[in-house]
Amino acid sequence: MALPDAGSPACGGKAAALALLARADVPVPDGFVVPVREYWRHVGDSDLAGSACGNAEIDVPLDQPGRVPAQRPAGRLAPDLLAAIEAGLTRMFGVPDGGHVAVRSSATSEDTAGASAAGQHDTVLAVRGTQAVAAAVIHCWASLRSDRARAYRDAISPGEAPAMAVLVQRFIDADASGVLFTGAPPTRRRVIEATPGIGDGLVGGQCTPDSWTLDDTGVVARRLGAITQRRDRHGDGIARSVIESHTQQCVTDGQVATLDELGRRIADILRAPADVEWALAGGRFHILQARPITAALPQARTAPDADRDPHTQAGEAQGPGAGAASPTATPLHGIPASPGRATGPARIIRGPGDFARVRPGDILVCRTTDPAWTPLFRVAAGVATEVGGLLSHAAIVARELRLPAVLAVPGVTTELRDGAVVTLDADAGTILR
Repeated sequence: MALPDAGSPACGGKAAALALLARADVPVPDGFVVPVREYWRHVGDSDLAGSACGNAEIDVPLDQPGRVPAQRPAGRLAPDLLAAIEAGLTRMFGVPDGGHVAVRSSATSEDTAGASAAGQHDTVLAVRGTQAVAAAVIHCWASLRSDRARAYRDAISPGEAPAMAVLVQRFIDADASGVLFTGAPPTRRRVIEATPGIGDGLVGGQCTPDSWTLDDTGVVARRLGAITQRRDRHGDGIARSVIESHTQQCVTDGQVATLDELGRRIADILRAPADVEWALAGGRFHILQARPITAALPQARTAPDADRDPHTQAGEAQGPGAGAASPTATPLHGIPASPGRATGPARIIRGPGDFARVRPGDILVCRTTDPAWTPLFRVAAGVATEVGGLLSHAAIVARELRLPAVLAVPGVTTELRDGAVVTLDADAGTILR
């Protein structure tokens, strides 16, 4: 069905929210929805990693969000669904392969007031043509049963049995992209983060983005990000390019003010403070996603123009057998992303091959995290990364799980010794060693 006609639960939380905004003339990219009933018709209770859609040859890389092998078979989607996908693409572009789309999950369990499922299901970018869209739909369906999605549901809503609609939207070749948190009373503090190009690296925690903090007087703080690359569509794929020197924020103050006003309008339409993903192309903003904020940002407690943004104190958790960290070394500083304190052994993790080394009570220390790391969040007592932003998926999930987190700590994987006891103070954004 056409996106503006979508509703919940038939089309999942993400599509329903965007449909509401589209009907209110908010700039949402054109698109259509493969509704939940198609998930049940094609998948039911089968295992998508095996014989989904009657095609055992489908190989779904569940923890590689945004990527589908170019030659992946489309699977045996029902002929009427393939025809509907082709008709939707033709309506958008004139011919089925006339333009690129983003294919996004819209599960019944995501983008709700109680659970964001941020980054737990897949989005496939820069997709062109009926067969490629069909393959991406299967990829999104499969991600509902990935290890990371199951771990998230076990932590947030045990026993839930969700289903998935899939949203197909015109792909936006963005000059800059990012996330906006609209804020809530009494402070109404808003935060905007941005990166050049498309924003999957920002929400995935792969960069430390440009950032602005606003209140009702306007911008009260800004931070230049540590951005060394950008991602853009090239042909039918996404490519990285190097940024030699990032010396100027990628969005102007005037554009920040426009986005802030748009965010307030979205919050009024949704009747709740909103977590908004956006793209800027040709001087025009496009809203890619809008959902209720499920866990508030940490409360600022110092001057708003400080480079670091300390936050109110919370309780401290200690790993089994952890002693106090040494007060003699200089503390490391980062962005307080999820409040709380934790003391435990630092566990330096370079990639999925190290996951088995993480024990209950460890402080997870890594360069960055992506959605595949979600199961570790249920084991670790705290998390520290070298890059990342306050509005990344990892930060959102950490706040939902009440896991203390400090992000964008320069050199944290080399400054800390594996196994050494540290205290992570995610209220102040520091690590004591």
